[in-house]
Amino acid sequence: MADRVRHLAFHDPLTQLPNRRLLMVMTATAGDDNKGTSSCKRLITNHDQGN
Repeated sequence: MADRVRHLAFHDPLTQLPNRRLLMVMTATAGDDNKGTSSCKRLITNHDQGN
């Protein structure tokens, strides 16, 4: 049940593709893996058409 809730929270219900929330979690934790040995750059773009 917890796996299903996690999937629903982090994936689009129609396409099943990862959503922005999952991207933000993944990029926030990416720097934790470096342990200070290298830098982690983030580039996030918004492709919404303003609708």
